[in-house]
Amino acid sequence: MPRANVEVFGRALTVTLEELEQTIQREQPDLSASFAVDGTVTIVFTDIVDSTLLLSRFGDLAGVDVIRRHKAVIEEVTAAR
Repeated sequence: MPRANVEVFGRALTVTLEELEQTIQREQPDLSASFAVDGTVTIVFTDIVDSTLLLSRFGDLAGVDVIRRHKAVIEEVTAAR
């Protein structure tokens, strides 16, 4: 049974480029630490292949654990840049 992101993660998630653009325009976060020398900012999207299938096989709790581990790997890799 699918559940809303708010239920699973406790908050709404940005799921489209348009939503990301609107959020950045609305909140105007300080991205200066993320700028490249030429002023560009790189945005990375990740995907857990077959996440829907994994969730159906292992259940929500295991699925949330996979997502948490995925997030930890992304945070570790980006911190090491």
